[in-house]
Amino acid sequence: MTDWFQVNHLESNVGQVKIKFFVQNNPVVIQETLEMYYHGYIIKLYGSYTDKQTEAAHYPLIYKDSQFINELQALENESYRLEIAHPGVQNLKVMSKLHNESPTSLRKEIYVNPNVTANFVNWRSYVGKEYLRVTWDTFSSWQIPIEVRASKVDYFADYKTMVEEITASISNIIWNEKSMTSLNAAKKNAKSKRSQLEDFFFIKAAMMPDRIPSYLQIIESSPVTDLLYERRVKSIGEVSNLDYRSLISIASNPDFLITHANTAIPTIPGLLNRLPTDVEEKFNRLTFDTPENQFVKYWMIEISNRLDEIEKFYDDDTFIGFDSKLINAEIRHLLAHPMFNEVSNVQYPETSSLSLRRRAGYAEMFELYEKFSEMSDLDLDDLVNLLFHRQIKPVYEIYELWVLFELIEILKSIATGTVQYSYGKGKAPITAVKIPFHSLMLELNYQTVIEPEISNKPLTSFSLRMDPDFRLTVFDGSKLLGGIVLDAKYKFKSVNEIMNRELLEEEGEGDNVSSIRKVKRIDLLMMHAYKDSIREVSGAYVLLPSQELNGTRWFEKQGEVLPSVGALPLYPFSLSTSVRDTQRNEIKAHLLEIIDVLKNRKARRRALIYKKKP
Repeated sequence: MTDWFQVNHLESNVGQVKIKFFVQNNPVVIQETLEMYYHGYIIKLYGSYTDKQTEAAHYPLIYKDSQFINELQALENESYRLEIAHPGVQNLKVMSKLHNESPTSLRKEIYVNPNVTANFVNWRSYVGKEYLRVTWDTFSSWQIPIEVRASKVDYFADYKTMVEEITASISNIIWNEKSMTSLNAAKKNAKSKRSQLEDFFFIKAAMMPDRIPSYLQIIESSPVTDLLYERRVKSIGEVSNLDYRSLISIASNPDFLITHANTAIPTIPGLLNRLPTDVEEKFNRLTFDTPENQFVKYWMIEISNRLDEIEKFYDDDTFIGFDSKLINAEIRHLLAHPMFNEVSNVQYPETSSLSLRRRAGYAEMFELYEKFSEMSDLDLDDLVNLLFHRQIKPVYEIYELWVLFELIEILKSIATGTVQYSYGKGKAPITAVKIPFHSLMLELNYQTVIEPEISNKPLTSFSLRMDPDFRLTVFDGSKLLGGIVLDAKYKFKSVNEIMNRELLEEEGEGDNVSSIRKVKRIDLLMMHAYKDSIREVSGAYVLLPSQELNGTRWFEKQGEVLPSVGALPLYPFSLSTSVRDTQRNEIKAHLLEIIDVLKNRKARRRALIYKKKP
């Protein structure tokens, strides 16, 4: 059985109402017909099979053949036609909003004749779960679930990569930024939704292979043990360690004595010529049941309990619920190690041991616990809704957020000190990042509004308010050396779309210029507006989801890096790591070049001032 069915059009009859859904201006090629039932009515799909996922990924309407209609998938920024034949039907309503935050996907309604209504459907750059819905009369309705795919990134792999990498970045920030404080061994009170999200992201980061699993391997290879003194009964011929308690056990256990025939053998007085067959002996053994191992077991069980709470709150079909279940299964597997079978369960762990703070494996686990006991300042509700809510969502916002963490990683790779974060709320969890770079300080700002100012204050606009996605500024102490702005533009698929003069100008400036061309030209002009209107900013660049290796820059003066505008590709590759590394290295080299220019610009200014002195 092939995987994908390329749908030319969909048809369904509910009583006298007949509904068609198809791709606008798509050639009709019908080789196969699929039929299924949904909520009591028949749905027919007409089209052809393909076993090529790359081909299906770009087809406007596809169905993954699983006998469930919820595998029907449309494509963002594609136009569809929903046509309803409704003779004699009253109060016809088509496709109400799925929820308050989602935009209507309907463009306009047309009447073919009094009994046929058609709507144009386009989800623009929104992806995720949606419904096609038609209602009429009082209680009658028709609807089918549909998933809207991303078109500029591979929805089956690269879109998922963006979401997973944003999640990992948030988890690592929560991990690294929790302050070290004194241990609070008591359990937290009833968990709120916000703290459950924080727990999830922290635990996900903690369960990375180089953290808890690695710490436990170190502990299991060289665990803290204690010498346990015990006594056991052994045959008289096997005894090797007699002490006074052994003698007491001989005298106090007559059942272990037998009469010996040879009276020449000396006997203990009072034993009436009898000898012991078994004797209680002292012996020592190593035990894993130490305060250090009790703490580790307590902490692992605590994590598992937190995941149990998260699983109860989030369904299995959500990312958080499903991932929590997988992580919990891994923790239970780690706890199944034979060492923990002997370790006691404790209500509160003993934490005064120096080994818990100094010994490899244990010290890292203890540090993890201390970090977890502190709540961070991140409000993650809006971010989780954006990433994981099972409804349509703006993919351009997800791309923009992914670009933020990519830029942070690129800048961290050149940092020469500790990176500092400033937290925000809503869909902007990070508002600023400070990156030390030798004697300079780099500052990356996200979604910072640049207000108009009549005065000549730096980083203000002398005209209108400006809202670039990212602003990178370079400081030498408290002195601002300059900066650039960057904008994530999901709408573009190639550098040429925004930076090619011929493409931008080929349609002229008259009334025939298409609306799409106008939008793309406006985006380029916006880069000039950022560069020219924001004080101390001398470069503006677009970041776009293109798989190209090289970007394009336009320089105001040949041979000078700044002032300039440009476009740089940055794509969330899930497989092609070499191309991904090439793109990131180009951006890194470009940023280093800009930093060097800004630093040397200050030196040149000092030289000019020195020359002017009498």
